[in-house]
Amino acid sequence: MDRQRSTSSTDLQSQLNNILNNNNSLGNTKNYNESQGLNAYLIDLAMQALHEDDLSVFWNILGYCTDKNAPNANREYLVHKIASLGSTDFLDGLVEKNVDLDVKDRFGYTAIMMATINSHLATLKKLVTTGANVNLKTIDGNTVLHLASFWDKPVGLDFLLKSTTLDINQRNYLGNTPLILATRAGNVTIIKLLTADTRLKINLQGEDKRTAVHEASLQKSSKILAILAEYGAYFDVKDVDDEMSIQTCIRVHNLWGVKYIIQNNLTKVLYDSNEAKKLINLSMDTQNWKIMQALRIAGCNISIPSSNCQSQKAQWEPSKIRSLKDISRVAVRKTMVGNRFTENLKYLDIPKELENYLKYDDLNTLIM
Repeated sequence: MDRQRSTSSTDLQSQLNNILNNNNSLGNTKNYNESQGLNAYLIDLAMQALHEDDLSVFWNILGYCTDKNAPNANREYLVHKIASLGSTDFLDGLVEKNVDLDVKDRFGYTAIMMATINSHLATLKKLVTTGANVNLKTIDGNTVLHLASFWDKPVGLDFLLKSTTLDINQRNYLGNTPLILATRAGNVTIIKLLTADTRLKINLQGEDKRTAVHEASLQKSSKILAILAEYGAYFDVKDVDDEMSIQTCIRVHNLWGVKYIIQNNLTKVLYDSNEAKKLINLSMDTQNWKIMQALRIAGCNISIPSSNCQSQKAQWEPSKIRSLKDISRVAVRKTMVGNRFTENLKYLDIPKELENYLKYDDLNTLIM
């Protein structure tokens, strides 16, 4: 039969008395399963006493529990509930009774993780100073530092970073570090705390070989890119798709990111003609002409070959072509034909004479 949760300490004490009247001793129950069931129910009553903030009823109930480390019927642990509520006064008594502070729930979460996620600094400090393990992992391989970084808990993180046993560069089972998760979530305050720690390895690669710089490029975050650059992050690291941060910025239409990388000279690809052409191609593929303009200004230009510029239709002279090339350098793709091609040329503000040549002449001579 389902038992209704009470809403007062008196009701809780009454429920406890009913149990004691029906069972002179929990150890004298008919079988093990019944004993476990009663213990789980008592744990549940104790959790309700936590919500009522009634220490006397809480300890009275807990005194009849045969296993204080066991969960209730919903597989919730008492020490986790205390950490979630920030009930540090209750925690003191459990520590004295040698309750396991590192017990995990079905998702692998510990009390120290619960206290951190719920921003209960006093409880977190108590758990750490009494010996709770800060490097335990969830079923996904996340430590308490991963969780604090992803869920944006700077108060808890600031305290955790002072722990000498904490591995700030530890990866979860997908390979992501706390910094990568913080960047993915866009948590600027967390990133500042992590990058200020001398133990941090800022260029570690995580899931799909992406670094924090890749994640910041995907998030289109100007602040995060600037912070990472300030602390020496590499911008030319390639991910599993052979993509660097500037390419990621182009693919997700992150114009500010492209300009920031170029203006601060954070990539070497601009000095490689083949790589520069790839950037132009990518910007054309994504149809982002503002980014292409930024790349052209930075030097990612393709020169019109003078040897192939004479057209029977247009009757251009090589000297004429060279002068137009000095006015405007153009990058075009073979697929751009008809109206689409014409519109792109107009957007690029191409000189009229050169535009006519590109519209009607053989485009093969201009393909990169």
